[in-house]
Amino acid sequence: MNLNKINQKTTRLLYVGLIIIFLTMPFYAFITIFLSSIVGHYTLVRLYKEIIVLILTIASIYLLIVDEKLRNYLFRNRLIWLIALFAFITLLWGFVAYIEHGVSAKAMSYGFIVDLRTLLIFVICYLFSFKFKIPDKKISKLIIYPALVVIFFAILQIFVLPNNFLSHFGYNSHTIMPYQTINSNKHYVRILSTLRGANPLGAYLVIPISLMAVLIYSFKRWDLLVVSLIMAFVALFFSFSRSAWIGVILALIVVFYVKLPSNLWRKRALYTGFILVLLFLVSLFFLRHNSMFDNIFFHTANNSKAVYSSNAEHVSAIEGGIQQLITQPLGKGTGTAGPASVYNIAPPRIAENFYIQIGQELGWLGLIIYLWIQFIILKELWRFRDNKLVLAFLASFIGISFINLLSFAWADDTMAYIFWGFTGLIISKQNLLEKR
Repeated sequence: MNLNKINQKTTRLLYVGLIIIFLTMPFYAFITIFLSSIVGHYTLVRLYKEIIVLILTIASIYLLIVDEKLRNYLFRNRLIWLIALFAFITLLWGFVAYIEHGVSAKAMSYGFIVDLRTLLIFVICYLFSFKFKIPDKKISKLIIYPALVVIFFAILQIFVLPNNFLSHFGYNSHTIMPYQTINSNKHYVRILSTLRGANPLGAYLVIPISLMAVLIYSFKRWDLLVVSLIMAFVALFFSFSRSAWIGVILALIVVFYVKLPSNLWRKRALYTGFILVLLFLVSLFFLRHNSMFDNIFFHTANNSKAVYSSNAEHVSAIEGGIQQLITQPLGKGTGTAGPASVYNIAPPRIAENFYIQIGQELGWLGLIIYLWIQFIILKELWRFRDNKLVLAFLASFIGISFINLLSFAWADDTMAYIFWGFTGLIISKQNLLEKR
C-alpha cells in the first residue's frame, strides 16, 4: 500500500470519526444513560467520544508527520501556538498539583478533559479542513437535523410525555434526574430533552437558533425554518435557563446587526431594543409580587421548598471564585476547581463561571492566555461574517460566552464538541479560501 492511499484512509478515518461525534453528541446524555442501563459501566460508556477523539488525535499526528504542507499550514498560525502553550500550562499545573497532593488523579484527569477537549477538537477540525472540505450546506444539515430531533423531543416532554418518562431509559439519581424543577416546585418543570440538563439544553439551542435565524434571510422557502425556529423558542423557554435566554437574545442581536441593510436600520433597531428593554424593566416593577413571574424569571418564591435560592448560590459562588483569583494568582492546579473538583478529597470549588474556573486552576497566566485564544477566534469569526455559517457561529460564540459567565457551558460534553468542532472547520475553510 503506497503512502497516498494511507493518507487517504487516514483522512477518511478523520471524516468518519468527526461525523460520528457531530451526529451523536446532541443525544450524548440519552445514549450513554440508556446503554449503561443495559450493559452497565456508566463511566466507561461515557468515555466513548474521548476514545474516538484519541484515535483522531493519533491520525492527525500521523498526517502532520507525513505532510509538510499541512505542518506549514498549522504551525505558522499564532492561534495554534497559543493553544499549544495553554495545553502545556494546563498539563504542567495539573501534574505539579498532583505531585504536591493538591489534586487526586481522577480530578486531574477529568480537569485535563474539561479544559483541553474544546481546543483539541478545534485543532483536529482545523487540520482536517485542510485535507477535506465539507460543503457549507452539509455542515448546516449536520447542525440543523440533529437539533430538530432534540427540539421535537423537548416539545413532547412539554406537552405530551409524563415528567418521569426518561426514568424508563435509566435516568435516576445515580445518573441524571429525568426532569428538573424551579425551587423544587413540581408546578415548574424544566425540560432537558436529550441533553444532560435544562441549562445545557438552553446553551445548546443557541447554536441552531442562530443558524436558523441566519438562514431565514437567504432561503426562499423559509416557512419550515420559521416553524422550526418557533419550536426551538418554545423548547428554550421551558428549559427556564435564564442565562440561555439572554445568550439567545445576544446572538440574535448580532445576526440582525450584521444583516440589517444600512446604519439607518441599525439605529432604528437600537431604539426599538431600548424601548423593549424599558418596557421589560417596567413590567418587572409591576409584576414583582406575582408568584409565577418570580418563579420563571427570578427562580424565587416565598413558598419555595429549596433551602437556598439559586440566585444567592450563584452570587456566593462567583464572589468566592473572584476572591480565590485575587489571593491565589498562580492558581492551584488543573482539576482543583469546576466540575472536576468534586473528585477531590477537599471540598469542591464551584465558581459557576467557566472563566473564573480557569483562573482558579491555572492562575492569571492561564486565564489571560485562554482569553487571548477566545479573542483571536472571535476576531476570525468577525472577519468572515459575510459567510452565513460563520455569522451563525459568531452569534453563537457571543451568546454562549455570556452563558459561561454564569455556568460551565464549555465543560458540557455536547457543547464542547459541537461548537468547537464546527468552529474549527469553518474558520480553517475560510482562511484557505482567502489564501486562494
